[in-house]
Amino acid sequence: MTLSTLIKKSIGGGVALIGLSLLAPVSGASAATFGFSFSNVDGPVSGTVSGTIELPDAALTTDGIYAATALSVTSAPAALGYTLPVIGTFPSLGPNDFNVVGGNIILSGTQFARGQLFVTGSPNAFGLNSALGTLFGTNGVGDASSGVLDSNSSTLTFTRATSVPEPGTIFGLVTVGALGALSRKRKG
Repeated sequence: MTLSTLIKKSIGGGVALIGLSLLAPVSGASAATFGFSFSNVDGPVSGTVSGTIELPDAALTTDGIYAATALSVTSAPAALGYTLPVIGTFPSLGPNDFNVVGGNIILSGTQFARGQLFVTGSPNAFGLNSALGTLFGTNGVGDASSGVLDSNSSTLTFTRATSVPEPGTIFGLVTVGALGALSRKRKG
C-alpha cells in the first residue's frame, strides 16, 4: 500500500468518524409528540381539527402528569380563518396537565387531559378537554364557542407518543448518508 493511499484512507476514516460523532446525543431538550384530533359537535363550524402537542421526553418512559410545551394545529376547517399550521403558545390562563400512562395520554376521571391553551392569545381560543370542552374558536372572534366545539370532548383522541429527534442527530444522519454516497461514487 502506498503512502498516498494510506493518507486518503486515514482522511476518509477521520471524516466518517466526525460524521458518526454527530450522531451522539446533543445536550438539549427533546420532546414526546402526541397527535390529537377532534370534530365539531356543538359549534357552528363543521369539520375536524387535528395537530400535535409536545410534552417533555420523559412522557415516553415515565408515567405522570405533564404540561405541554408546544402546540401545532395542522388541519382545521377553512371557515375558521387561520393560516395553517398554527403554532400555539402557553400563557398561564388555565390548566395544562396531561395524564400519561405507558406512553399514552389517558382518561383521568372523566377527562383525557386538562388544558385550556390559547393559540394566538385572546380572543383566539384553543382548548383540549378544557372547562369549555374541546374547541378551536374562529380567528378574531371573542366567543370561544364560535368555531369547532365539542363541549363534552367526546370526539377527542390522542395518538401514541413519539420522540422528536434533536437537530444535531438529524444533521449527523445526513452527514453519514452523504459520506456513504461519496465513498460509493469513488469506488465506482
